[in-house]
Amino acid sequence: MNDGVEDRVAKVREQVLSRANLARLISQNNLYASRRGIDSADKLLAMLRRDIAVDLVGANEGNVSQQGKNSTIAFTLSFSSPDPAAALRVTNQLTSMFVSENDRLRSQQARGAALFLVRRADELRDRLVALEVKRRSIEARYNGALPDQLALSQQSTSALRAEISRLDAETQGIAQQNGLLVVRQQQSTPPLPSSARTELAQAEARYDRLRATYSDSHPDVQAARAALLLARQAADREPAPPDIGAPIRAEVSAGNSRIAGLASRRAQLVSAIGHADRLIAMAPQAGYELNNIEREYDNLKQQYQTIREKQLDAQVAVNLQAEGKGES
Repeated sequence: MNDGVEDRVAKVREQVLSRANLARLISQNNLYASRRGIDSADKLLAMLRRDIAVDLVGANEGNVSQQGKNSTIAFTLSFSSPDPAAALRVTNQLTSMFVSENDRLRSQQARGAALFLVRRADELRDRLVALEVKRRSIEARYNGALPDQLALSQQSTSALRAEISRLDAETQGIAQQNGLLVVRQQQSTPPLPSSARTELAQAEARYDRLRATYSDSHPDVQAARAALLLARQAADREPAPPDIGAPIRAEVSAGNSRIAGLASRRAQLVSAIGHADRLIAMAPQAGYELNNIEREYDNLKQQYQTIREKQLDAQVAVNLQAEGKGES
């Protein structure tokens, strides 16, 4: 027992020894009959308060008021009267009133404590829910930069850089190959023209030369035109000379297409590396914010669990008081 008991006894005493209760005791027990009509009601009430003694008892079985500071464990209640029967009867009535008021006060305190703990538990639960929402928001904002994702981001960056090195090496190899193909094309000897094409070229030159000198109606010009027509027909019947540069040009074109594809892929990888590097740079801040949230969450969760345990105990106390089994 402690000062809480002393406070409760004081509150019970105040309620039990109220003016209305004392007046009822005087009336029910016909106290101070010889003084009625002589003394005022207030004086009779003062006399009753004087004759009622409520003393706190300490742990050392002594009167607290006599021994000074002591640990209160109980209290004694008595009523002084020249009539022993009246003294016993009033004392029993006072005792019953003290017990009833004490039970009422304890029930009220138990319900108040239980209600307070319910409100406190609800408050802590709401704060825990808010922290969970905040944590999910942080995880979404720093997705990829969270502590458990950092190693994966670093591995991904290393793999991307290795892939870029491979692409650069392949691009360089294709560029060198294309350079060699161009040189080979330039050094290749074109095939000699066929006789029909040689004759066509000669016929075209003779026709142009004669037209520059004579009119189109001149016999020599007309003869040259006829010869040119025959030469063209002969050249058309002859197969075209092979294009020895076509395969080289096709290979160079394919190489250039491959280089363009590699360049596009490289740009994508560079962008991905930039994104991964930004995530890695954000990791310390992400870890800091998450640690703060988790530390606050763990602290609140521990408080919540403690409050829940107290809440269960308080509810048991309320139930016991309701059943009349609480501490008297």
